[in-house]
Amino acid sequence: MFSILKNASYRKLWLSQVISELGDGITSLLILYLASKTSDSPLVFSYVLIARYLPNVILGTFVGPIIDKFPKKRVMILADIYRFVILIGMIFAQSSLVLLILFTLLLGVGTVFFEPAKSATIPRIMDNESIPNAVSLSQSTTMAISIIAPSIGGVLLLTKHYSFMLILDSLTFLLSALILFFIRIPTDICSKEGERQKQSYKEALKEGVKTISSSTVLIGLFSLLIVGIFVFSFINTNIYPLLLNDFKVGELHFGTLQTVFGFTAVVGSLLVPKIMEKIKSSSLVIFTFIFIGIMCFLVIPTYKAHLLLPLVPVYIWLAIIGFTNTFINVPVNSLLLQSVPKEILGRVTGILITVINLSSLIGLYSGGFIANHIGSIWAIVIGGACLLVFSLVFPLTKYYKSLHIKNEKSSIEEMKGVSVEES
Repeated sequence: MFSILKNASYRKLWLSQVISELGDGITSLLILYLASKTSDSPLVFSYVLIARYLPNVILGTFVGPIIDKFPKKRVMILADIYRFVILIGMIFAQSSLVLLILFTLLLGVGTVFFEPAKSATIPRIMDNESIPNAVSLSQSTTMAISIIAPSIGGVLLLTKHYSFMLILDSLTFLLSALILFFIRIPTDICSKEGERQKQSYKEALKEGVKTISSSTVLIGLFSLLIVGIFVFSFINTNIYPLLLNDFKVGELHFGTLQTVFGFTAVVGSLLVPKIMEKIKSSSLVIFTFIFIGIMCFLVIPTYKAHLLLPLVPVYIWLAIIGFTNTFINVPVNSLLLQSVPKEILGRVTGILITVINLSSLIGLYSGGFIANHIGSIWAIVIGGACLLVFSLVFPLTKYYKSLHIKNEKSSIEEMKGVSVEES
């Protein structure tokens, strides 16, 4: 899988991801810490998390036409420079909760532009067969950084030099922009280039929505992601209370369990491309839904086993959940990048970002609400039941069957009548 780093353009894109996500992870921890210093209310964390999600929910759909119209490289560089400026501004907002939330919102706006542009770049610099490996490496990198960044952030917090941390984090975005400046991204040569340049923003947005609504492949992919993100958010919001309140693990084991979860997720994302060579992506996702649904039911015997043999069953259960988590993201995102014509990928990805974040917010709220009434263990069981029901019903639909075609891209390009050539 690491052989794809021989591709100079992808190597620079990946290095940019490593640097910017590392800074982003440290920043997220710092913002939560600074916000907690402004108020004792537990709602503070909710406000910050909502501010992080909100730009994606509100703006995701509307940035797509902009991503498709302008060079992806330029969009990513400007987004990084914008986030650099926002973090510098945050230095003067450390003691104000309102300003911290405002700057978190503004920081999220930069991410809304960067992520679709990055996704739309991958098919332009990689051949179709290499996309699963590219997505897998990106996913494993994200999971690894989710472990490393908080650890670095925790050490830096001990210094209490918060302004220095913000400057350091801002420089990661500036360095990312510098790396992206040297990346070479082929541009489209379209037979109807003149018409595309004249296409209005409204027409471009409508075209993106129409492409999704008229494609059984994309409806199938969106269905998998909506259900997956909703249920996993529903389950994940109950993992912390499950470990702390039901299993009553101490601080040391709580941190270790999170590390185990992240580590097994990295391992899973590294292995999934090999598995995808033997199993169709859509089938792999459904099998994973079924497996995780069963694991959710097994939380009850895990709890009982934990009472007899403390912690060992908990480590095993959480490690398995972490390992299989990426067996959904990698195949679905690979299918998406392989299926959508390059010149509308920004719009499709933008709409997808809105849908994903909205599903995540609803899942987080629903999971917490239900757990508040019946407890985290039974809430996780309900989440597993939802996955099992969906896994039985969805394969009977035409949307699932459409994902089994050998070349998903052809069905959409035929509908669009697109001829794309790289230069």
